[in-house]
Amino acid sequence: MKLYIKLFNRKFDVSTSNGNVRRVYEMQLKIAKAQAEKDILKRAEDELELVQELPKFLGIMLKLNKQQLKQLDNMDFEATQDAVGYICQRILGRTDKQIEEEEKEDPKK
Repeated sequence: MKLYIKLFNRKFDVSTSNGNVRRVYEMQLKIAKAQAEKDILKRAEDELELVQELPKFLGIMLKLNKQQLKQLDNMDFEATQDAVGYICQRILGRTDKQIEEEEKEDPKK
């Protein structure tokens, strides 16, 4: 499927393959674990791992080249998180319209 990724201001072909669905669930699990962690040190370690994993996830899902991967280091972190969230939602079957409606209802998402 073609996904417009604001972070790069362009469309990418993203496959809904079993491998990509697995990657989405793995990323969601990492995020949930980091958010649920009560121990401050462990949470900081989990969050650092997430910061390192988000660009890797985007690299695999969007088939980024080396130059695009390097650009990610200088891009806004919140925009990077938004791109990962958007890809996860679309791979799991949500439409752009559903995502937009949810964001209108809860702009924090």
